[in-house]
Amino acid sequence: MRVKSSIFVLAAAAALAACGGTKVIRNSDTLVFMGDSITQYGKDSAAGYLPLVAKGLEANGVTVTWHGVGVAGNTAADMRKRFQDAVISKSPNVVTILAGVNDCSQGWPNNTASTPNDVEELVKMTINAGAKPVVFSPTGS
Repeated sequence: MRVKSSIFVLAAAAALAACGGTKVIRNSDTLVFMGDSITQYGKDSAAGYLPLVAKGLEANGVTVTWHGVGVAGNTAADMRKRFQDAVISKSPNVVTILAGVNDCSQGWPNNTASTPNDVEELVKMTINAGAKPVVFSPTGS
């Protein structure tokens, strides 16, 4: 398990730290993780993905301030409604967006509470706030 965690930490750090050779996350950045229960529960455990990403970045010489703002059960539309208060108010440099799991499990596209436009709007709000968006692919529910 330790090897698996170490590999994940390094992979996560590499994925977030570089994009085409350009660093996405820099030392002293504020990183906000937006999402649903995966993000909410991912911040509360030393083995959760939020602390692992922070540890991976730190292992690569990048220290960040991070905030996990996941809420269990949230759809993309829910995240959009709370984005300003939950994310933008923290003046982030980088925002990760993990949305879509609950939309799919609640019957999307038949569930019209959320649309792909909601994720697009989260990205636009991030860019308009001067932060870099990192969109995660939803996991299976």
